Parts: sequence; structure tokens; C-alpha cells
Amino acid sequence: MRLAASSSRGLGLLVVIAVVAETGSGLYILDSIFPGRTSLRTLYMLGMTCSNSLAIWGAAEFAENSLVDLGIRVSYAVVVGLLVILRTAGQVLELRKWRAAPSKALDSISTRCRDGDEAGVTKYLRVMEGENHEHRVKLFS
Repeated sequence: MRLAASSSRGLGLLVVIAVVAETGSGLYILDSIFPGRTSLRTLYMLGMTCSNSLAIWGAAEFAENSLVDLGIRVSYAVVVGLLVILRTAGQVLELRKWRAAPSKALDSISTRCRDGDEAGVTKYLRVMEGENHEHRVKLFS
């Protein structure tokens, strides 16, 4: 990273920060494409936290680059800070949604069982595959 930070305008460091940030965003996309997978949700949470931490570190490194105008360094640090705040807020909302999902899904399954919608119950169980096994056992035991 020192090599990237010591380039004439700090361009290498900016590219590294962008790649790290996009990797974190990519993990969110994977989690959205394949919902209900605990392993992907955990990978997203850990990856986004690491991505945010590295972005803050990179912005601090960039801010120390005296070859770049002070206004640009301050502006970049502010933008990165705001983006990290937004991304962290998104993580918190996703975590809250994730924690609330099992009970909502079980309420829907219970309603479908009462209504005799066997296909709907099977669909919900497929979506929940890999998590909340104890709830399925309680529901159908």
C-alpha cells in the first residue's frame, strides 16, 4: 500500500479503495441474489465490515499524501466517510431484517398450513433451506 500511496497523485491508492469498496458491494449483491443462505449473509456482513474499515484506512492514508491538494484530500475523506456511514446503516437494516425473517416466515407457513396450501409451504421451506432447521422441526413434528 505504501507504493500506491506514494504515487504522484495517489491514484493507485484510490483504485485500491474503489476495488475494496466494490468487493463489499458485490457481496451484498450475492446475498440479494441468493436470499436465505446463512453463509452468504455472514460473508456479506464480514466482508462489508472489512471493506468499510479498509476504505476508512485508505482515505486516511490518502489524506496524508502531501502531493495532493488539501481541498481534494478533505473532500475525498468526507465523501468516503459519508459512504461508509450509508453502507453501515444498510448493514444494520439488513441485519435487523435478517433477524426478523424467521418469525415472519414461520407466520406465513403457519397460515398456509391452516389454509391447506401445501405447495406454498414447500416453497417457503426451500427458501429457508440451510437456516432455522429447529423451526421446521417444531412446525411439522
